[in-house]
Amino acid sequence: MLLREKIQAAIAAAQGDVDVAAMNVSVLLSEEAGLSDGGWFDGDEELAVELAARDAQLEAEIAQSGSSRKS
Repeated sequence: MLLREKIQAAIAAAQGDVDVAAMNVSVLLSEEAGLSDGGWFDGDEELAVELAARDAQLEAEIAQSGSSRKS
């Protein structure tokens, strides 16, 4: 999927809520283009919390996946 299509999907998922759309696009740009690593989102505490929550969720899913393979 092209980045433009992913951005369109992120905006559509917000169902008209511009705050949610902005967060969705910011998260997408952070994940796809690594913009948070370049300081683009410095000072955006709300985005930092969202990214940390997503990282924690991903780590939990990986841990659970690894433990289910051992069973």
